[in-house]
Amino acid sequence: MPLVRTTRALFIQSSLALLAIPLFILNQWVVKKGAGGAFAFAGLFHGKPFGLILAESAWVLLVFALLRRARKSGCVLLALLAAAVIVADASLFLRTRNYALAFYMLFLLILSVIYLLSTFRLLGEAYFNAGLRWFEGLPLFIPEIRAEFDTVSGRGKGRMSRFDETGCYVFSEKPMPDVFGIRVKLDEKELVSRVELISRTNDGLGQGLRFLAQSPDAEKDIREFVDWARSRGYVD
Repeated sequence: MPLVRTTRALFIQSSLALLAIPLFILNQWVVKKGAGGAFAFAGLFHGKPFGLILAESAWVLLVFALLRRARKSGCVLLALLAAAVIVADASLFLRTRNYALAFYMLFLLILSVIYLLSTFRLLGEAYFNAGLRWFEGLPLFIPEIRAEFDTVSGRGKGRMSRFDETGCYVFSEKPMPDVFGIRVKLDEKELVSRVELISRTNDGLGQGLRFLAQSPDAEKDIREFVDWARSRGYVD
């Protein structure tokens, strides 16, 4: 879904992916140092090591660009890069018994798993994903939950495809201006919250909205409503 606004969490998480470049350079240094004793960092910027660093840097920049657009494909590419480096390190360790490389390989594995899991979790937030598959015109909507939203041109009604503690994805019958407030109803329960637009569908019918809890009480109201909806089987 086209991203309208980059959240602070997404900015930080995508920027952290750039740390893969110095980590890869350090990995090359550990490999070379274990293979030939003392090895200066300057030796990494000549010949094959330098070519590998350039290729890895280009790959990481592509990952960074995809993550900044909230694309899960960025996580897939980073996972492939991490797997390739770890497998190469493991193969080299079996041949050279470079224990410094073994410890560094373990460090990379743990760091990669933690980062990828946290990034997948972030990109799974409701306001990043409408739950719309590429061949569908409209997603499956959550039954029974009714949504009304406030826009600069007045109030409108819509249906909700995704909903969690962080936000939701709502669809209207026609393209609507940016939403700044939402009222969600389920049976006798009601949630009223200010929101900010994060993403929208290409046709403008769907908008990903992040809840703006402006007080601890507002956060509590959101959690209680989501727990109520989850207990009724309407939220995963």
